[in-house]
Amino acid sequence: MILKHMTLYILWLLIPGCLFAEVNSLVRIYTDHDTPSLYRKMQVMGADIAAADISLGYIDVILESEQQKAFSKEGYQMELLIPDINTYAAQLRAGNYLSHFHSNDEILAQMQQTAQQFPDIVALYDIGDSYLKTIGRKGFDIWAMKISDEAAMEDPSEAQVLFMANIHAREIITPGIILRLMQLLTDGYQRDPYLTHLVDHREIWLIPTLNPDGYEYVFTGNPENRDFNNRSNPDPLWWRKNMGDNDGDTVFNPRRDGVDINRNFGFKWGIDDFGSSPKISDDTFRGVSPFSEVETQIIRDFVGMHRFIISTSLHSYSNLWLYPWGYSTTDQVPTSDLNAFVALAERCVAYNGYTAEPGSALYLVNGCSDDWLYGEHGIFAFTSEVGDPFIDGFFPDTTRIEPLIHENVGPCLFLIYAAGEEPIVTCETVSDTLAPFNSQMVRAKIEKPIVLTGPVDLDSTAVTLSYRHYDNNEFTRTSMKYDPLKMEFAAEISGIGAMGKTIYYYVEASDSKGRFGTSPIGAPAAVDSFFVQGIDRVEDDIKPASVELTNFPNPFNQQTTIRFALEKSSTIRLDIYNIRGQHVRNLAAQVYPLGTFSQKWDGRDDSGYWLDSGVYYCRLVSDDEVRVQKLLIIK
Repeated sequence: MILKHMTLYILWLLIPGCLFAEVNSLVRIYTDHDTPSLYRKMQVMGADIAAADISLGYIDVILESEQQKAFSKEGYQMELLIPDINTYAAQLRAGNYLSHFHSNDEILAQMQQTAQQFPDIVALYDIGDSYLKTIGRKGFDIWAMKISDEAAMEDPSEAQVLFMANIHAREIITPGIILRLMQLLTDGYQRDPYLTHLVDHREIWLIPTLNPDGYEYVFTGNPENRDFNNRSNPDPLWWRKNMGDNDGDTVFNPRRDGVDINRNFGFKWGIDDFGSSPKISDDTFRGVSPFSEVETQIIRDFVGMHRFIISTSLHSYSNLWLYPWGYSTTDQVPTSDLNAFVALAERCVAYNGYTAEPGSALYLVNGCSDDWLYGEHGIFAFTSEVGDPFIDGFFPDTTRIEPLIHENVGPCLFLIYAAGEEPIVTCETVSDTLAPFNSQMVRAKIEKPIVLTGPVDLDSTAVTLSYRHYDNNEFTRTSMKYDPLKMEFAAEISGIGAMGKTIYYYVEASDSKGRFGTSPIGAPAAVDSFFVQGIDRVEDDIKPASVELTNFPNPFNQQTTIRFALEKSSTIRLDIYNIRGQHVRNLAAQVYPLGTFSQKWDGRDDSGYWLDSGVYYCRLVSDDEVRVQKLLIIK
């Protein structure tokens, strides 16, 4: 069943008679200029803030009746998004909405299955117990997965990257992004040159849920832990915190218990009562002390055992890509690191269209994971707030699940790549030619990567071009010379001569630490190519040497051009398939005359959705034969 998103956009002033019934509502409050001031008022009253955008001047917040009255009296413009969040939750549960997401058991089952299927590149670790498990009330293990070419051992030469999700229980879209990243990296290994390169040269750690107790509470609605006769008690669907027993009475009470884990980390913990709350009843209660919660202790100890360079914590919602600081709008990250944060974040949002900004630009948060990871460990820590505030919220329509996962996997793959600080190699396009010749010049620019661990010089003597003809499995390797006027490297592919050949090539560069980068990434498994088409005179017509299928560039990001040559008129069908053999796009289905033709593909499927990074296959069927070309999308 596809359950449509039920967010209701009802103007506040149109329903005065039902504003202040004894219900909890999700309300959007608009402010023209002083959003921080409004946020502080909400913090003082202990309101549960769901999302905010200072640039657009609004805050989404769950308010009780008396709180709604207070803001109404102050003259704020309001929009009632969900009039009764309990009724809304009941509708979602009745429609089996949560079955479209991953339960704790399903998360663990997928991780265990992947570890069994890929034992050489996957290692699964139980890194600690959730709070409820430590007190013997069911609970869960917290799991971390390592993906690397030698998963059972640590390689100090490989950059380590951390991804974690579901710090806040109700943010149920986020574990699926981690699981998709896991699936791509493992399924694509030894199939996809780019993903293989990442696995071979990085150590990638995945934690799909840091708050499994709260997550389970959201999923089950646990009737033992809620008074259904008290309508001011929100349905557990909206639960944010862990399941800690704040008052020590051994009985869980959602009015008094639970800690906001993302206010419990040790850096700048509790420096004010705006970025976190000292009240046990508040949704941003920070705990009684830094790292008072077992979940944050687990991350503290886990991070202390590793040497992460980049981390990403997945939250929802707001379409934001955040970085430190979260605790202050006046304290500044050192300029060199700020430049790196901005450069990395801008590359991420170029992919998904989110807004990149410091966490404090959203609202003040102290004791959060990003500030601690960077402030204490120097890790370039990011938060992705997944989901459009106007159409998604915490509980997006089921048709939006796949797009939300997709738009975050690409940036995650980029951050894995960026952590390696490899030289960036960009090759000038070599076009197909209709004339035979003996050599072809290849030009490339070599740039330094975004600096994360310290500047390193490029080794200008270690830039090479490797090339081979289509009928030769061995690459010829030659040094590329630097042209200071053009600020580029160049070398010739020689000995081409013959007609009707595809030439494959790649460029490699190194830095003084021995780290290397290639164009295309993943070479020599991935290569660039160009076709040398000879000319034969047959009644003054151009006759292709054979039916050949090629594409350029390959790998590609935004667009590739697929070329095919026909020796006679034929009915052609040109289709794209994924690595599982599933059809994703038709590009052509018509009669073509003799000749050479091209068709552009932008990496979208038939429904218009961008496809994930990975290997795809272009299949050309003519009247006489079938040709297949492997394509590689890199996001």
